[in-house]
Amino acid sequence: MLAVFTTILLLGSVPAQLALGQAIPQELFSPLAPQKVLATYRASPSQQWPQFTDSTGKWIFFPPRTWTSGFFPATLYALNTRRQLCGATDANQLGIADWVALGRANSRGLPLDAGGGVGHDVGFMSFPFVEELAIPADSSAAALVANALLLLARQDPDPAGKKEWTDGAIRVLNSITRLAWRPQWQSLLSNGTVNWPANNYLTGIVYGDYYYITAANELVRMGITNCEGRRE
Repeated sequence: MLAVFTTILLLGSVPAQLALGQAIPQELFSPLAPQKVLATYRASPSQQWPQFTDSTGKWIFFPPRTWTSGFFPATLYALNTRRQLCGATDANQLGIADWVALGRANSRGLPLDAGGGVGHDVGFMSFPFVEELAIPADSSAAALVANALLLLARQDPDPAGKKEWTDGAIRVLNSITRLAWRPQWQSLLSNGTVNWPANNYLTGIVYGDYYYITAANELVRMGITNCEGRRE
């Protein structure tokens, strides 16, 4: 960890104009990324997740209540986001898998409680579930979940855990807003799901609006944003 912080400090001292002039590493977008991630998924033993490699570069796998276990399924979701941003081509290999389906499958068995020595690291384990909420779905349910994440943030005494819950809530709220905010509608949000009439996935729902507003109130109450939506 010391090396990480030292790197951050060194990068922070680089002049902005020098950083802006640097080339972007092409490896960031290499087709090897989705190929390697898919291979890791296929090689993962049941109910075990990769954490670090041995000296030959082979992953070593760990049980669910290891603090890093949420990162690999979150990586699968991140490749779905990359596919949405860049499209899938033969060159980038982003079309070789259904990344959302793999992320959901790989998330099964991850604990969402702080027991068994997990403690505040449950925030890291929740990464793939936060990614799931970023996928367009029911805006009313997502607004409710954002409130729940903020409630967890208020209750978590650990600053790192508090930040993880809060960042997750803000990500969900950003996704809801991009997907469902409709200035021309009477409701605040669209893309809610109701049981009647059947198969109605594009409706405004009053309780979705309620939780959207209460989430904003909570962000202000926690001192995260001001009443104009600017970060404090």
